[in-house]
Amino acid sequence: MNKLFNTAGLHPHIAAMVETDPLFSKLPTTLLGTANTKTIKGEKLGVLTGILYLSPADSISPKLNICPYADIAGCKAGCLNTAGRGAFSNVQRARIRKTLFWSQYHDDFMRILIRDIGRLKHVANRENMELAIRLNGTSDIQWEKQLYEYEWGNRTVMEIFPNVQFYDYTKIPGRTVPSNYHLTFSY
Repeated sequence: MNKLFNTAGLHPHIAAMVETDPLFSKLPTTLLGTANTKTIKGEKLGVLTGILYLSPADSISPKLNICPYADIAGCKAGCLNTAGRGAFSNVQRARIRKTLFWSQYHDDFMRILIRDIGRLKHVANRENMELAIRLNGTSDIQWEKQLYEYEWGNRTVMEIFPNVQFYDYTKIPGRTVPSNYHLTFSY
């Protein structure tokens, strides 16, 4: 039985998976992906893009909803979570694991996210490319409020990387974000 993640409150089929699947016996070592059709198009334009994909809405637990306006917007049924590579079970399991990691080991999650962004920034600089980061590939988390204890105080990833362009789509109205975080309201 897996003891790394707390399965209390998860949907029963998710809890059973987490408790028996060996994937869930270790934490993720990387969070951002760079290989999909949208990011490849950007590379041709000189932009390296890293995207974080998590399990959307309340798909793993009714108490953990990372797309808080999904019901109001009516987008759960049409969510792109299972489009493209998201149709594969290994991709879905990885998204579930990353979501549990974000929820249950937040500081460790943020440390790896910051390391991943730093690594991609290094690659982008070496390749003479711009870096763009999309943290809500299949979620709608208010990243401008996600703090991490970093060099003399709590910081958001946008504050830690002021020269990186972050972007997302959101259904949450009235968000105030830093200048290096572009949001497109999509309802």
